[in-house]
Amino acid sequence: MICFEPLLTLSGNLCSCYVPIEDANSIDWKKPVKIPGSCCCGAVKFELSEEPSFIGTCHCSRCRKVGASTIVFVNKANLTWLQGKEKVRVFEATKPYIYNRCFCKICGSSLGEILSKEDSFPIAANALDGEIDLKNRSHEFVGEKPSWYEICDDAPQNDNHPE
Repeated sequence: MICFEPLLTLSGNLCSCYVPIEDANSIDWKKPVKIPGSCCCGAVKFELSEEPSFIGTCHCSRCRKVGASTIVFVNKANLTWLQGKEKVRVFEATKPYIYNRCFCKICGSSLGEILSKEDSFPIAANALDGEIDLKNRSHEFVGEKPSWYEICDDAPQNDNHPE
């Protein structure tokens, strides 16, 4: 089968000409995912090559204070640093907490656990600049939620981390 594929210019714009493709069935037509992320001041920039696997909201006082209540789980292999990794600082957890939190040393934007050594880890959803096709799937530590905050979705609510 012969079909035609649009050409992209070097700047990534669509060209008005087309080139023939001998075997259209051998082409992977799925466009690669590139989800940009950054801190508020732009000193820290990264990119995800796949959508996060999970999105959830933690209502514990610590996550609320560091600005990382809504988190997305990403795979380390899908995260590419574009700039500013050296500008990320870590707030070390103290008991009873066990998770460290990362932030930009310039503007203070929360970045979740972006420097984690684990294969999968949470980053702050608010650090993503692009859209993701996920809806909140869980609420944890709902007993620590402030009274002024109303949960307005149907995601399961947990007193601790979901199992």
